[in-house]
Amino acid sequence: MKHSGKIAPEPAIEIPAPARIKPYWTTGILASMTIAIGLFAQPIYLLAEMVAHQLLNPQLYIEAVLGGGQL
Repeated sequence: MKHSGKIAPEPAIEIPAPARIKPYWTTGILASMTIAIGLFAQPIYLLAEMVAHQLLNPQLYIEAVLGGGQL
């Protein structure tokens, strides 16, 4: 390969160091959350099941908010 002797132009904008690192630590956070969800699957599942039960039984919410009174 022949070298033409031309020097590549300098970039118009210099990217600061923190901006170059940011994508790596955000990926690390997402990977850590994925591992945590895998390790603590049962408590997360139980929480989701409890929330689903509450959503499917609105009477529990009505009693908690209105004190058991009927409309």
